[in-house]
Amino acid sequence: MTDRIALVTGCSRGVGAALCNVLLDRGWRVHGVARGPAPSDLIQKGLVQHRIDLGDLAELKRAFCDGLVGELGLSEARQVALVNNAGVLAMAPTQDLDLTELDAAIRANVTAPTWLMGWFVQHAPSSGRLDLVNLSSGAASSPYPGWLTYCTSKAALRMAGRAVAADVAEQPALKGRTIHVLDYAPGVVATEMQAEIRGADPATFPRRERFQALHAEGQLVAPTGPAIEMADLLDRQDPPAYDERRFGS
Repeated sequence: MTDRIALVTGCSRGVGAALCNVLLDRGWRVHGVARGPAPSDLIQKGLVQHRIDLGDLAELKRAFCDGLVGELGLSEARQVALVNNAGVLAMAPTQDLDLTELDAAIRANVTAPTWLMGWFVQHAPSSGRLDLVNLSSGAASSPYPGWLTYCTSKAALRMAGRAVAADVAEQPALKGRTIHVLDYAPGVVATEMQAEIRGADPATFPRRERFQALHAEGQLVAPTGPAIEMADLLDRQDPPAYDERRFGS
């Protein structure tokens, strides 16, 4: 078994699938989490997929607490990486927020990835290196009309990563651990989420035309670009304890 192990959420498509592909090519043992099936070529390459709904907290806890500790093989790894890539958009203007949809989005975008960071800090070998990567967005720091839920959740996940880094720096129980937190914004990527944005009702998302123009002008980033950059960042020697990066910067 390889001594570098990664778990990537949202592995079935987009940036998550592209990152799994790059990491597999670089010799990582890669586990993926997604509700839908991962591409067959990734499975053939060696991706181990776990069909888990991150919005179902009982299912998430059962999967990670009952079986995945041994299955991931973390005890043998010199480097472990968690990539919190999965996320949902849940567009709705303030006056039309649905409580159930809001709660589901927060669970998928904030609760699950934050808990997974804690799980990996607990279970990754204390003698090895642990990289915690949270997929971010411009929406984490800039408000968009119709994106109240998404902006809120991305801002919360960004702060969660910063708080983890503070714990690593100051909690006596974590003294001496090699843990790095990366907040990574991949830019405007050609994914199904972007297609959802371009198809939104302008009454819900008034800035739709801007994203339609980016698509029409060929300015969307292919998922492979951010995937390669993230893999390069995971390959860095002695990265900072906390880092924020945006694709191409």
